[in-house]
Amino acid sequence: MSASHSDSSSSFHSRPTDWRPSRCGWTWLETVSTPGGATGAAVLSARAAGSPGALFLIAPFAQNRCASLAAKGLLASTTLAAQADEALDKLLAYGWEPESALLHLSHYALATPAIAMTYSNSYGRFSVADNLCGFSFGAVDAAGTPIAAPAAAIATIFGTGNGIPPTGAIQIINNDSVGGPRRDALSISPSTNLPDYNIDGAICQRELWTGANRDRLRDSLRVRFGVAQVQKTADLNRKPAIIVHGRNDTLVPVNFSSRPYYARNQQVEGRASRLSYIEVTNAQHFDAFLPIAGFDTRYVPLHVYFIRAVDAMYAHLANGAPLPPSQVVRTTPRGGTSPAPALTPANVPAWSLNPPAADRITFDGTTLTIPD
Repeated sequence: MSASHSDSSSSFHSRPTDWRPSRCGWTWLETVSTPGGATGAAVLSARAAGSPGALFLIAPFAQNRCASLAAKGLLASTTLAAQADEALDKLLAYGWEPESALLHLSHYALATPAIAMTYSNSYGRFSVADNLCGFSFGAVDAAGTPIAAPAAAIATIFGTGNGIPPTGAIQIINNDSVGGPRRDALSISPSTNLPDYNIDGAICQRELWTGANRDRLRDSLRVRFGVAQVQKTADLNRKPAIIVHGRNDTLVPVNFSSRPYYARNQQVEGRASRLSYIEVTNAQHFDAFLPIAGFDTRYVPLHVYFIRAVDAMYAHLANGAPLPPSQVVRTTPRGGTSPAPALTPANVPAWSLNPPAADRITFDGTTLTIPD
């Protein structure tokens, strides 16, 4: 099976496992299956220049990540600029959309390592006390050294935390850092003796999927068995459903989740399917980031379309109103400079009950076509 944009220059072909997504799990899978954690290097690419959230980056550490990837034979380029571009090209080759390039930086700082760690633990049913790949959770001081968590922070984290570090007072700790445990982002990798965003931990997480390290084979089998247990058939048994997804989503990319799920559903249910897939341009994963400078001018809120989908489903179930055909909804960013101008209906247009051919998402039995 393959999937493509209507513009053949941006077509992609799926890997077999892409067509049985396990909700957010594919973010984890693609994170750990990208050689050596290329994201930490790709953020330096000139094609990612102007990324919102640039203050999250410790540039020398990202430069060290490029050097460490090259030293381990995972990048072939010899200059920093070329290494960063090569790392980004690897992400694109694995299936991230070009529209995600500007978001790798903020997502790597706030989400990618946490997803790789927590999903590895979850799929393999590891306790955080097992310190899989040398990772643990804890509070740290300003230098990144573990300390006892402040009682006041722990008392409120149930209500203010999201369960995925960094949250509240809790950070990811690299237990294997040179000199002793330290906050992961500030740690020093034993194999390189460099602060390189923990290249050793990233490679270990990759090996959980590949099984390439015989010393970790048992852990790898546990993780892969857990992934197999949550894979889905995409058979909705003719139940109506609407998937709404932002094309710029970098945490749960469309190519690893909604697109393959929709295609698989069309294969399984065929004409009996009542699933609609709405792909929204200029929308990404974290609407909570939209007040941040650079996010506000570039991206529209996806939650608007979630509310519309709920309303459409209610009208369908209560009154028999038709569900929208699968389509790309073309939005318009607010632009300007931060703070961005007020959002207007023109920025977030409604979907169509009769979309033009240039916006329709179609499936012919083997190929899913997504208009550019």
